[in-house]
Amino acid sequence: MKLWEYVLRRLLTLIPVLIGVTLITFILWKAIPVDPARAYMGPKAPEEDVERLRVAWHLHDSLWDQYFWYMGNLLRGDLGDSFVNKEPVLSNLLPKIPATLELTFYAMLFALPVGVYLGIVSAAKRNQWIDHTSRFIAILGVAVPIYWLGVMLKIFVHEDLAAIGLNFLPLDGRLDSAPPATFTGFYTIDSLIAGDPGKFIEAFAHIALPAITLGFAQLAIILRMTRSGMLEVLGQDYVRTARAKGVAEKEVVFHHAFRNATNSTLTVSGLTVGAALAGDVYVESIFRWNGIGQYFLQSAQAGGFTDLLGYVLIVTIFYVVANLVVDVLYAMLDPQVRLGGS
Repeated sequence: MKLWEYVLRRLLTLIPVLIGVTLITFILWKAIPVDPARAYMGPKAPEEDVERLRVAWHLHDSLWDQYFWYMGNLLRGDLGDSFVNKEPVLSNLLPKIPATLELTFYAMLFALPVGVYLGIVSAAKRNQWIDHTSRFIAILGVAVPIYWLGVMLKIFVHEDLAAIGLNFLPLDGRLDSAPPATFTGFYTIDSLIAGDPGKFIEAFAHIALPAITLGFAQLAIILRMTRSGMLEVLGQDYVRTARAKGVAEKEVVFHHAFRNATNSTLTVSGLTVGAALAGDVYVESIFRWNGIGQYFLQSAQAGGFTDLLGYVLIVTIFYVVANLVVDVLYAMLDPQVRLGGS
């Protein structure tokens, strides 16, 4: 099977996944014992106005008819109107998506290289101090809740570092000044495109703490998977043969072993992207990061059903696209995957 055929096949498998997610979220929405029309209009709205909205939203139709009406709107890019500000949900979400993607990108930029390096070194130096330290970091990353880590980092920066004059990391928001001209929505990239290094430094300083907070748990997962894969490969016969031939240890570890241990790391990387998107909700709330995670919390507090459904759909799309990219990279590194049709 050629690579483009494999990619096309994977794209087609995403369709039932997305349909399944919309169906599950729609049924859960309908299971909530609340009248959506009344919740949207408010308790003081006249009954005749609420009834007109019920008719417009097909609330008197069967559940399947309501779902097909909902899906028809989705295919036209209509996620409904927000329960919070009565504006289209899509127009509320779109400006916030770049903020979440930028935060997730830097979180993974921190987690992936650090986690992979520590996993490699931990396996190569098994049962030495660096291995024990790396395993402690991995346990800490899995055990410590994201919201607790974010709060502790804010306290540390605000009180301990500020006490010795190292208060250069902002605690909230994406920027203190006006944002750069928008090209991508990523403030760090837009500031470079605009030729403003000062704005880049400011944007990078703002994203440092949220990215570390969000990426720490993903770093732990990547570290553990890399270490496990490396230990398995380092015990193979061809690695022992390379060592017996006098190949330098660094070349044995990075050239012979790591290249064959990347599959497990690559696979888990796609899952950690999805986990990071889920963790965005806590991190954006703690650091007042104006992304879709903070929008989700505000909508949940206001009872915005359509807003929550729109958030779930957007996050699902990001998640399946991330896993699609991982699958394609996996197939490029190991042609037997696509040849086998798996």
